[in-house]
Amino acid sequence: MSIQEKDKVLRRNKEEEYSNELIPTLKGYSFDKKLHTDFSATVKTISYVGLFFSLFSIVFFPVILGMIGVIIGIFTVINNQRTLGYTTIGFGTFSILFAFFAYYLGR
Repeated sequence: MSIQEKDKVLRRNKEEEYSNELIPTLKGYSFDKKLHTDFSATVKTISYVGLFFSLFSIVFFPVILGMIGVIIGIFTVINNQRTLGYTTIGFGTFSILFAFFAYYLGR
């Protein structure tokens, strides 16, 4: 093997691409879709319960049920059910503010 051939071999070895090691892909990780789907369904169920509390709080126990709805709404937003979570927070906050307004207006 001549010097030029050895030089070509060395240059070829130096032109390796390392991007596969630097940026991992999802192929290297195991992902259990069933577990993710079960958790997502659980969060959605909890968020509907929070929405029920928030809507029910407009009529009965506005401060207590409204606060429960707001707390569940925050939990829902954190777990990526944003629309339902913000709706729950909105109705709960409306109920609490309306209760305080009605209380002070009725005095």
